[in-house]
Amino acid sequence: MKFVSLPLRDLLRGGISSQLLQEKLNGFRCERDTDVARFLQLYAIDNERLGASRSYLIADREALDSDGTLRLVAFFTLAITSTDYSSVSNRAKRRILGDYPRVSREGHFPGYLLAQLARDDRFTRDDLDCSNLLSFAESIVDAAADAVGGNLLYLDCKEPLVGYYERFGYTALPHLTHDGFFKMFKSLSGIS
Repeated sequence: MKFVSLPLRDLLRGGISSQLLQEKLNGFRCERDTDVARFLQLYAIDNERLGASRSYLIADREALDSDGTLRLVAFFTLAITSTDYSSVSNRAKRRILGDYPRVSREGHFPGYLLAQLARDDRFTRDDLDCSNLLSFAESIVDAAADAVGGNLLYLDCKEPLVGYYERFGYTALPHLTHDGFFKMFKSLSGIS
């Protein structure tokens, strides 16, 4: 199966009727994390219109090319974020952020956030594995960083997933947990 990444913003600008698009989003299922599916169904379009985030739909390219059918396989959402490092020691900040000139004085450090990431339950990792889904997201972040700067890609995950994301090059920041979620990061220089 081959895939294409479709910016939700482009679809809203005329690639598909709003009603049909909402039907496709409403059909997305992810029992592993129903909050992620609910975000796509209830908030993605509003966030897109407000400029709060950008969502990308991963679709089956063959179905789209053959008859225009939007067969939604997965999606991810990206946003700009700022992470508060004020409670982190200067030594740890340097380890995470490198030799950024203001690293010891700044309380917040900007970056990109991989806010949502999910594959529809009707598809398996044999269809689209996490590595490929992350590659779609990371390539967009890498292009944004080339255009406007930025150094880090963050994600928040529940503790059982920390080891999973570490396999893809993300590092946990255990001193920056909130509401049971661990903040993780990946240097953008590690993406290219």
